[in-house]
Formats: sequence, C-alpha cells, structure tokens
Amino acid sequence: MYKKRVLSVMLEVGFGHKSPALAVQEQLVQKYSDRVINDVVDFAHASGAHKTDEQLKKSWDIALAFPISARIGYLLVELAGNNLAYIDAFFKDFVEKGIAYIDKYKPDCIFATHPLCLYIAVQAKKELQLTCPIIAYVVDPFDGYAWWANEDADALLVASEYSKKRLIEHGINESKIIIKGFPLKQSFQKIDQEKADALKASLGLAMNYPTILTVAGAQGIGKVFQYIELLANSEKK
Repeated sequence: MYKKRVLSVMLEVGFGHKSPALAVQEQLVQKYSDRVINDVVDFAHASGAHKTDEQLKKSWDIALAFPISARIGYLLVELAGNNLAYIDAFFKDFVEKGIAYIDKYKPDCIFATHPLCLYIAVQAKKELQLTCPIIAYVVDPFDGYAWWANEDADALLVASEYSKKRLIEHGINESKIIIKGFPLKQSFQKIDQEKADALKASLGLAMNYPTILTVAGAQGIGKVFQYIELLANSEKK
C-alpha cells in the first residue's frame, strides 16, 4: 500500500519551530502510520545549505542577546510587507538547495513551521509544478507578521483571533486562515498524577500546593523570571 509522504520543514533556531512539527508528527504516527510517512527536517541543514544554516542560527543567538536587533529586523520585514522577493537574494543558496531537496523527496504534502521554509516550499511548488498542498503553522501565538503572510500557501494555521487578524491585514484571504490550538505533544497534556507527586517529592516541593511549569524558550534570555516572581508574590485570590 502506498503511503502518503508528508514533509515537515522547520529551522532549529530555538525549539519553537521544531516543537509543533514534532507534535503533529506524533499524531500522524499514532493515527495514520499505516497510510502516512512524515519526516521532520531541519530544512537548511538537511538540504545542504550549511552556510545559511550557520548564519541563521548565529543571527538567532545575536537577536536573543541583543533584542533591539530583533526588533529592527522585525520592523524591516513589516515594512517590506508581502514583497518577499528579497529572500531570493539574501538566501539564494538555501532557496535553490531547498527546492532541490523537495524535488528529490516528492512530497504529497508540505507542512512548514518557519516562514522562510514556507517561502521555499511555495517557490518549489511553482518551479516544479507540484500539486501537493502546502500548509503552515504560524508559531507566534499572538502575531502574524509579514513573513508568514504568503498568499500562495494553501492554508495557514494560527493559534488566536489576533494572529488571524494580523494575516488578514497583510492581505491573506480569510478562507485560508484556520484557528487551531498550539500543537503540543501528549506528554505535555496527559499528566500521570502518581509520577507528578513523586517528582514534587524528589524536588522538595510542598505536596499541598499546585505546581506550575513555565516554559518560555528564547534559550533562557528574557523576562520570564520576572513574570514568575510577580506571580509568586501576587496576592492570593
């Protein structure tokens, strides 16, 4: 029996792009393993665009260390709007090798969790005259900035009404935008109370108090500790 080939493309700049791809893969394996093959790839590295891969990951580290640089980059992307042609110039090697990778893989569907991967997937569909659907998950729960606003995607999945609104502002047809909860692996959703109690005991946590696990990403850089402190010191209600 022929199995449909789903190619999930992301970039390992932090874990925010990889995590939803793995969560979707988990569901595909559990429910459709007899009909679907799903590969999750760090797209720049897997396609052989190693120089671009290194540059992207270094720039992410710099953006985290110096947030102002990320804000400036975000502003420039927003100013460019839907004119994404500059990507071909800045990431020429990645675009070419990414298209070649997709051509070799022969996907029946492409799922992207990074806007640059989405752009390359769309370009591959045009250049190779593919018929497979291209679906993207916008991993920014409360945003939908210009890079995500690719009108040639078949569907854009978002986590909130605000993200949907932002994409519409960028010219995306509302019919292409679908609101879905953020993809999470089952291990984050199903808590074994016995194991939870054992873990709390091993960490010396009070058994009669609720425990909140806070995950913020950004390689530990940011204000998450301030938020936790404010929460811990807030007046009980």
